[in-house]
Amino acid sequence: MSDGGEGFLDAIRQAIGGEVRTASCTAVDRGGQAAFVDARWLWHESSATAFGESAEVVGLRHTRCDTPRQRTARGVGEYLLAMRSCSPRRLVLGVGGTATVEGGASVAAGLNVRFRSGRGSISVHQPTDALEATRIELPPPWTEVEVECWCDVSTPLVGPTGAVALFAPQKGAAPAEVTQLQQEVQAWADRMASRSGVDPTCPGSGAGGGIPFGVMLATRTRIRPGGPAVAELVGLERAIQEADLVWTGEGRVDRTTAEGKLVGTVLKLARPLARPITIFTGQVQGDLGSLLEGCTVVPLAEPQESPHISMAQVEPRLIQQARSALESWLDESGQPV
Repeated sequence: MSDGGEGFLDAIRQAIGGEVRTASCTAVDRGGQAAFVDARWLWHESSATAFGESAEVVGLRHTRCDTPRQRTARGVGEYLLAMRSCSPRRLVLGVGGTATVEGGASVAAGLNVRFRSGRGSISVHQPTDALEATRIELPPPWTEVEVECWCDVSTPLVGPTGAVALFAPQKGAAPAEVTQLQQEVQAWADRMASRSGVDPTCPGSGAGGGIPFGVMLATRTRIRPGGPAVAELVGLERAIQEADLVWTGEGRVDRTTAEGKLVGTVLKLARPLARPITIFTGQVQGDLGSLLEGCTVVPLAEPQESPHISMAQVEPRLIQQARSALESWLDESGQPV
């Protein structure tokens, strides 16, 4: 299963098959050790559908930069262009698990959207260069393909609960940087909205730090909650009906969990069937009593532990905790308690 973030392509391929292809795209840490990354995507011949995963290009595993301001999502635009070159009837991008939060500006640049300011044309060399734009020149519309973004959250791009406010701290931005990015992205999104008609307050436009908003500037894009969309495709409800236990998890369970993410989708399907539910997670943030009611929550990170240590230890801890959870459900003869 996936909600649009990491693992999206693997979940789709396991469910419906397809041919794995690759595209060479600008790396998230442009100017770092690697200028490009070879990102996988999936071609499904019978439906003429191309499936992509934004985390393949700009996932957290690809970055070493300390600050989101140094990370570009331009490669996501290039990734979509590579998939489009195979003439799909439908193009689906899973959005989530990214290291970027630049409002979609560099994504749009990768899709050949041109930006201008009072000083003339803007060359988007750094992730935030396009945020200075006051005018926009759109490429020809994508009329031959349906574009969809399957997003792990319904977060809008702007506002007090927008992408920068929620995700920039998670991705390493200091408080002063969060404030600066919020101001820049809000002003830029307002200008782009007035010139393109794309709404930066629409649900999901801020997923992945604003990737869908950048895509919408160049294409007519439909945004869907990723968890329910993938669940429908892979037959999750039927799998839960046939299961005795339901296990799920994510890095952090918080108020966005119920907004299209995997855990929220699983809970919605499993609760009416009265299946025992276990959630494995790095941390729980906020008061989530009603969301987690009746669930067993298993932490995989120690309190006050650095994210780097937690991520390095997550696999052995998950194996150990999963074994313990299973043993607690079985008696000495291996039968359910």
